[in-house]
Amino acid sequence: MFRALFHFHRFFPCFVTLYPHRFAFSSKMKNTNNYAKYSGLAFQMLGTIVLFTYGGYKLDEWQQNKIPVWTLVLSLLSIAGSLYLFIKSATKE
Repeated sequence: MFRALFHFHRFFPCFVTLYPHRFAFSSKMKNTNNYAKYSGLAFQMLGTIVLFTYGGYKLDEWQQNKIPVWTLVLSLLSIAGSLYLFIKSATKE
């Protein structure tokens, strides 16, 4: 159904000019795609940061460090990596 409406304007251009509100779905779809893209990226960033921080915590626990060196290093590394991937994805458009 959607594909038929999408190509309908090719054969009946007068219908599109008479009823433009029926063919205004392209901007809504673009906004939905951007929303899905960036919300997925946010969950990926969150997962990366949590996983690396937990790994650093377990390394510090295993080595019995008084100062949580691995937790600090891996959490900062994951934040830097997540920000790099976000900027790379945002500038790709």
